[in-house]
Amino acid sequence: MTLQRNDRGYKLAIYGMFALIIFAIHASWGYRGDDSFLLTNISTYSVVDRFIYLYGSNGRICTDVAANILLRIPMVLWKIFDTAVWVAILALIVQMFTQNTVNN
Repeated sequence: MTLQRNDRGYKLAIYGMFALIIFAIHASWGYRGDDSFLLTNISTYSVVDRFIYLYGSNGRICTDVAANILLRIPMVLWKIFDTAVWVAILALIVQMFTQNTVNN
């Protein structure tokens, strides 16, 4: 059995290979940028307390609370989530550029 370009299995194989490449690249990465600072800062507050503090102090509530949650989960879960986001971006780009083609 060979995969044709318009088969669902073909697309899943491409997405799977892309996911493996992205995960392999990110597997060796540790905390980057200001993550180490945020880890020490975040560990002193609960998620709700941090949200309340950010609500009164700045306008980055969504991004800072998301960072607070993501820094509390194990690193491997973050890498899996990050890989899934990259694959979703690839799928959206493919969908956007093949939307009105015959072999969609």
